[in-house]
Amino acid sequence: ALLLPGAIVWFGVLTVTGYVGLATMLAAAAMPAWLLLGGGGPPPPLLAFTVLLAVFIVYTHRANLRRLLAGEENRLDKAMLFRRPRRAP
Repeated sequence: ALLLPGAIVWFGVLTVTGYVGLATMLAAAAMPAWLLLGGGGPPPPLLAFTVLLAVFIVYTHRANLRRLLAGEENRLDKAMLFRRPRRAP
């Protein structure tokens, strides 16, 4: 039940932005958020694992974050649902 929200976030971010790294980081962050919003109090070991996993994924994607902020990150244009048509040179 935890993988589904992460997959939905990943696919949604990818189809809107075209950035795989951003989709991965946001999907990882969605998992502990989903546990906390689910109610009933998640098991502490599972919550700790998902938080550490999200931190690790963001840390390993720090170069992607720098390129995103600089506007230099490559997009997967074919995955984007709403994309602008390319102009002819």
